[in-house]
Amino acid sequence: MASIISRIAETFGAKAEGNPLDDRYYEDFVTRSQGGSSLSGVNVSSESALRQAVFYRCISIRANTFADLPVGVYQRGDGRRTEIPDHALAKALARPNPHQSAFEWRRQIAHDWLVTGNAYNQITIDQRGRLQFYPLDPRRVREVTREGDAVRAYEFTRQNGERVRLVGARDVWHIQAMGGRGLIDVARDTIGMAISAEQHSAQFFRRGVKVSGVLEHPARLKPDTAAAMGASFNAAFGGVAGHGKTPVLWEGMKYNPVSMPHHDAQFRETYREGLAG
Repeated sequence: MASIISRIAETFGAKAEGNPLDDRYYEDFVTRSQGGSSLSGVNVSSESALRQAVFYRCISIRANTFADLPVGVYQRGDGRRTEIPDHALAKALARPNPHQSAFEWRRQIAHDWLVTGNAYNQITIDQRGRLQFYPLDPRRVREVTREGDAVRAYEFTRQNGERVRLVGARDVWHIQAMGGRGLIDVARDTIGMAISAEQHSAQFFRRGVKVSGVLEHPARLKPDTAAAMGASFNAAFGGVAGHGKTPVLWEGMKYNPVSMPHHDAQFRETYREGLAG
């Protein structure tokens, strides 16, 4: 068994001793991704994108489906393949590390790969000689390969700011999406529009007055009187609670319909399209 593990270690590049960085999957960190600006002007990061229900649902479905697929180690021979459940790699895939089940680990890999375009696993062998995989937060890993290097090199930043150098052919199993681009990069503008529409909607229902016109008073009101009227009117007809109420006018006020109500601006359609992508 020791020789088998040694060969696996050579294949995956694992060190003989285990020293897991163990992100514990994952804590917030000062170097967390700041994302990038979208055409709508909204900054889109992995955190803000995953707060969008539709985007989160899409990632969840794909990640859970991937994690639920059968995984095994097989040997080919005599025109057929035979599963080897006792193989060291099969055991590692069945229990990648002490803190995650195989399902949780594969789901974490799929999540990172889909969202950021990169999934990183530190490869170690524990004191009992077992191969193990520890997922690393992609936000804390950066490639530091220099020109002329034969293998990729990476730098991992711990929570305390300490930087740890990792060698690609020895310490890291790197799973990269096409071009290293995750769905955040590909759909940044669509997600940004959805975030912008949601923010606008929230502010509208929080502060907006849901009427289709404005009030006009025949007299010139004192600032205090106008403020008091505005506060009273907003308390009665503003926000979600005032939606659909019919205002009762007083003191010769007139109601003047506006030329472009909120729904005529097709806000709801924009919001739905932004969520649907």
